[in-house]
Amino acid sequence: MSPRQKEPLTYEHALLGFLYHKPLHAYALHRAISASAIGRVWHVKQSALYAMTMRLEAETYVVIAGEATSPRGKKLLHVTPLGYVAFDTWCLAPVAHPRDIRMEFLAKLYCVQTFHPEQRAHLFARQIAECDRWLKQQAQHDPADDHFLRAVEQFRVGQIHATVEWLQACERMFSE
Repeated sequence: MSPRQKEPLTYEHALLGFLYHKPLHAYALHRAISASAIGRVWHVKQSALYAMTMRLEAETYVVIAGEATSPRGKKLLHVTPLGYVAFDTWCLAPVAHPRDIRMEFLAKLYCVQTFHPEQRAHLFARQIAECDRWLKQQAQHDPADDHFLRAVEQFRVGQIHATVEWLQACERMFSE
């Protein structure tokens, strides 16, 4: 990625979930994240949160407006119609890389559980299908006689299989 290319938005979308029903100012948003269940897997520093909200504003997913009743003139973050669409699309898309399961998928699951529980099975199915795609990609790599590369491939395949088992167990747990 060149220095001028922007990183794709990922966790910023989860912020939209916390603003979905009610505009908040950045400090209240930070407190809401920290106090929520997602705060147990995603520790966001307040300075990072401010940068993320600026990116959301640059993408026109939020607008920032003053709060008339606030004596200190705190700025509230309001989700735009484009922001709602981006959030809903992000929630239901599988994560693109196995390394993103631990944080991004859990953020998506939290958001789907909170805002679109009827779509939970869809999220699990799409993520399991993506894991199957990853397994097929790994099968195409033939490290031949390089024992280290074979060990790496076996590790990756094992992680993906464990992820699929975990996804299936979660899906069963949520459907109880």
